Amino acid sequence: MKFSLPYGSLRKDLSLEDKYVTSIVSPPRLPNVDEVERLSSAIEHPIGSPGLKSFLSEARDVTIVVPDKTRRGRVNIVLPFLIGRLVESGVEEEAITIIFANGAHAKQSEEEKRNILGDEIYLSFRIEEHDAYHGNFVDVGATHFGTEVRLNAVVAYAHRVIAIGPIVHHYFAGFGGGPKLLMPGVAAYQSILQNHRRTLTPEGNFHPNCEVGVLDGNPVAEDIADAVRFFPPTFFLGTIHDASGKIVDAVAGDILQAHRLGAKKVEQMNAAHLDEPADLVIASAGGYPKDLNFIQAHKAIHHAAMAVRDGGVLLIFAECREGIGSQSFLQWFNMPIDEMKRHLFNEYTLHGHTALSLRTKAQRITIVLVSSLPDEVVESMGLVAARTPEKGLEEARSRLTNSFKAIILTDGSITVPRIKGA
Repeated sequence: MKFSLPYGSLRKDLSLEDKYVTSIVSPPRLPNVDEVERLSSAIEHPIGSPGLKSFLSEARDVTIVVPDKTRRGRVNIVLPFLIGRLVESGVEEEAITIIFANGAHAKQSEEEKRNILGDEIYLSFRIEEHDAYHGNFVDVGATHFGTEVRLNAVVAYAHRVIAIGPIVHHYFAGFGGGPKLLMPGVAAYQSILQNHRRTLTPEGNFHPNCEVGVLDGNPVAEDIADAVRFFPPTFFLGTIHDASGKIVDAVAGDILQAHRLGAKKVEQMNAAHLDEPADLVIASAGGYPKDLNFIQAHKAIHHAAMAVRDGGVLLIFAECREGIGSQSFLQWFNMPIDEMKRHLFNEYTLHGHTALSLRTKAQRITIVLVSSLPDEVVESMGLVAARTPEKGLEEARSRLTNSFKAIILTDGSITVPRIKGA
């Protein structure tokens, strides 16, 4: 059997005998969907909120929060549609500001911002980019859990806010999109740090409810939801995408209620129900931008590992053209894991919990990574480095018997394996 998997902006080919492959799992592609019709339907049927026109009544200004380059949200489709609705509702174009919700991610180039927004919008509107480290922030309150919510002043002082972006599974916050666009999307680094630290228990273990698809009882998600009361009046337009990136559904309205409904739709569409875990899972992180760096690719590693039996092997394709994606990430692999847990809880750094999650997975299964990262960097994380798909498969097979069973995930960033009875 020959198959092809996304890798950066290209694809990598590989072959495996049919007798080993139990299933090939791909996220759905839904042809003949009218994207603008889906957006229109969502706007016209808001959830838990007045209609957009009522929401914008007497609006002095509107700030639109959009995802950065790490999220494919069809912003160049959604923004012209949305701005058209704003103008129809009486909002002057001069009163509209667009801000990228970078969270703690690196800043983007002007070309990257222009590609996301499209030429016309990039050239016609005030464009801001969130900087979690050096921005101008406003202290708006503290959650019931103690997180100090400091928002970018562009958002905090906005008369009306509209947040747009895709709703996707998230490996520790349950789901991305929705309130996450503002917190941590346009929050100060210290606020992000305090929120993300809730992934850990006092013992330094990963909190059991900080899991993909879990919102209720998830300490990170519940902290974010509590922060919503400090947001300016906010309307959410969330999109749901198929494997091609096309908008196949949308929700709009209250940022919590609409996001909840969208999350249910995403789970129904992208959960893959499997009878049992496999000896070998071969998966792609989904190509660029899902594999632009290792931190982003880890989300797919986390999903794909859910389909691997204890002691099995994960062969993952992730280009990582921009490296690791975090200056502090690799430091967590230089100490015994028990020491790491204690140190991480007491001196938490962003992405420290990602390092713990990866180390925990690498103790349970072997992870073979096909990437552009230096071999020594890959091996320092406890993974097996491979430069080519063939070498990766060779490394994987050397750790398995001749009767292994394999599952192929063509896009591990989207597909979430659910094992029956797990």
